[in-house]
Amino acid sequence: MSKSQAGYTLTEIIVAVAVIAILAGAMTPLIFKQIERSRDSRASQDINAFKAAFVQYYADTQFWPCGWNGARDRNQHVDIDAFSCLYEDDGVTGWDGPYLGNSAGNSPETVAVQDGDGAWAGVVDPWGAPYRLYARRANARNAEHGYIVLYSQGKDARRNTSVAELISGQAQGDDIVLVVSNRAKG
Repeated sequence: MSKSQAGYTLTEIIVAVAVIAILAGAMTPLIFKQIERSRDSRASQDINAFKAAFVQYYADTQFWPCGWNGARDRNQHVDIDAFSCLYEDDGVTGWDGPYLGNSAGNSPETVAVQDGDGAWAGVVDPWGAPYRLYARRANARNAEHGYIVLYSQGKDARRNTSVAELISGQAQGDDIVLVVSNRAKG
């Protein structure tokens, strides 16, 4: 090969590929970290939309949404799929919904449903699980002890936050927690 035919040597190509591989390796964790941050942000926005829906439902009807009102006064952890009343009239006087629309990344007719394979669709957190609600209904003897807390169990799909921490809004691990009411009355 003559000197007038300049080109890249095999060594130069290997060095260039190695530099690109090192840069890609350094960037990959940053990209995945940013993806997790965006999932956390979306879950927080969804939970805020749920809180707004719960509060507006209460303002219109003077009752908290359908999934936990009534005779129960035990502590409950339930999937948010129990709250179809945020979309469809449940016959409560003053209902002026739907209270939860596409703002929470869902279709108006589906809160959360599970298909035959166990996968969730509708209003689910960024990791594919339904949002959860912790509620304890206040009763006449313990009116100060009623709570409604919305939360996502995060990427690991398990609750890392104790009930006391849920009630105070202090999330642990990868959980995302938002207190709707800490003196909820049925």
